Amino acid sequence: MSLVVLAACSTTTTDPVRLQLHPRGSCLPYDYDISCMQSLRVDVLDEAGKLLAQSCTDVSDGRWPTLQALLGDKSALKVIAGITPGKVQVQLRGYLAVDDAGNMTLDGQPCVSLDDSELMLWGASGVVDLSGASTTTVDLETECRPSCDCAAITAGSCPAPMGPGICAPAYNQLCRAACETDHDCFDGLMLCNDRTCDPGMAGVQCSSCNTDADCGALRCVLDTTTGERFCADACPDTPLASACPTWMSCKRLGVGSFVAAPPP
Repeated sequence: MSLVVLAACSTTTTDPVRLQLHPRGSCLPYDYDISCMQSLRVDVLDEAGKLLAQSCTDVSDGRWPTLQALLGDKSALKVIAGITPGKVQVQLRGYLAVDDAGNMTLDGQPCVSLDDSELMLWGASGVVDLSGASTTTVDLETECRPSCDCAAITAGSCPAPMGPGICAPAYNQLCRAACETDHDCFDGLMLCNDRTCDPGMAGVQCSSCNTDADCGALRCVLDTTTGERFCADACPDTPLASACPTWMSCKRLGVGSFVAAPPP
């Protein structure tokens, strides 16, 4: 299940390359409602982060009522054409529209004045080499607005502007979890020391904290279920649109068990 994009894979021909979306836990279940999404933007950057190409598609016709429908769409989107062959990263962002009063609107102008507070889904690939014909797919780890799809916004269960989110493990799972190998620590994000995942330094994902001051640019979060306090990256990590670490996903603060850590 994928989207088809067109990417220049040689200096003289244009061969089809597929975007393969890999939804994270924030996108579950697959009937996640994206019917209110208005704009779908794809960026292509070089290894240094310089923008090479960008395309935005008006999807305000509600062509994808759910995430599952998006994953199953094999229609061609001419969004990456004529770029210089080489190593690139591909980023994907889907937006709804929010009016000046902070309400969702279906009367906005797709692909105009897009703001990160309007994101419904986002994702990024690793660096891929488009200089050879062997590259036929580009994999994108994809996050969704956590616990707040279009149906929830319409029902008033969550606000149209996206609230703050953080990267966190599955509910009831510790960030500094028990382990046998480094692989058990979110695919090597941390080292396994004395059978416990060890961040190795302060102010990084999963390191212990009491307040935001202990976390530098990250947030100090409390898991009210486990009682663990840990530093957490914001999501999405703009402007990179990167997904959370392996076996983590974007969680919305104040929804579920994760809250901004109060003073100890």
